[in-house]
Amino acid sequence: MTVTKFTFFEVLKDYFCQRFTFNFNLQITINMTIEEALTQGTLIDVREPMEFQMQHAEGAINIPLGEIMNKQSDINTMKKPILLYCQSGNRSGQAEMLLRTLGVEDAFNIGSVFEVIQLQRQMQNT
Repeated sequence: MTVTKFTFFEVLKDYFCQRFTFNFNLQITINMTIEEALTQGTLIDVREPMEFQMQHAEGAINIPLGEIMNKQSDINTMKKPILLYCQSGNRSGQAEMLLRTLGVEDAFNIGSVFEVIQLQRQMQNT
């Protein structure tokens, strides 16, 4: 089966549509759609400032991965859920695990900047 870019994003949207479920050593479920999470939560880009300046998702704030530990108290006061993204999903995955280790259980890796921007465009078109 060939997966086109459109198909991938539709599958991604369908997957997140009802709830987030992540299986790392425990399962965490939030009963809200990705659209609700993007509008009610906080979107954090964990890339470096230069990457953020070149392109970022609408409404995102920039907290580079290397600064996550120093910003924990700020992150604790942000609207939940905390939605993390980066260039590929790797650094945001690391940020999610770090925040979970620090006690921020409602932090989620939602992938790459391109996936987030595409999802925001789809939300605007519906």
